[in-house]
Amino acid sequence: TAAGNGLDGLEGDDGTVIKNCTASFNGDNGIQTSEGCSVIHCNSFDNVNDGIDVAAGSVVTGCSATDNGQYGFDIALSCKVSDCSAYDNLSNGFDIASSCIVDSCHAALNNGHGFRTFANATIVNSKAHENDQDGIRISSTDALVEGNTTTDNDWGGVVVTSSGCLILRNRAAGNLTNYVITATSAFGPIVNVTGVGNITAVPFASHPHANFEY
Repeated sequence: TAAGNGLDGLEGDDGTVIKNCTASFNGDNGIQTSEGCSVIHCNSFDNVNDGIDVAAGSVVTGCSATDNGQYGFDIALSCKVSDCSAYDNLSNGFDIASSCIVDSCHAALNNGHGFRTFANATIVNSKAHENDQDGIRISSTDALVEGNTTTDNDWGGVVVTSSGCLILRNRAAGNLTNYVITATSAFGPIVNVTGVGNITAVPFASHPHANFEY
């Protein structure tokens, strides 16, 4: 446990493993690592800046970041993040650099976007709920967004502002605008099934790559 330190709570040099730790009320980041590290089953809350901040080539698994003053998770190039939760952070829940994979994560009630990511990144099987901006925001090319659920975010559910992305099999409900996707990206049909009961007869509802509004 690292609590109440003036700078970072826990720091790891290249190749460090940080496991089963808690970082709270620190004056900078809760947990910060250099390249090629693993952060496993850790909790980071009420830190002045990021909850968990990892450098390139790292893996973050089974962690939570809550009530931090900047990002919940600040993830650098070519990282893997899975089974993590970002709640009520003052900026984005997950801020994700290029060529990362995010799988089975949850971002809720963050003051920024739930997930924001850049070129060549992948976000799959994740959930964004009641964030103050977009649930999932893709800001650069060649990203994959598949199998996610976005609900009740104050801006968009899935927002893609760049070309060359692929958006498949997502679900969205209650967002200000459920889908905002540039025409130069590829996406499965967007099918509105709000209040229809049995969706069998809805056009394109059986399409294997349909994105749903409900």
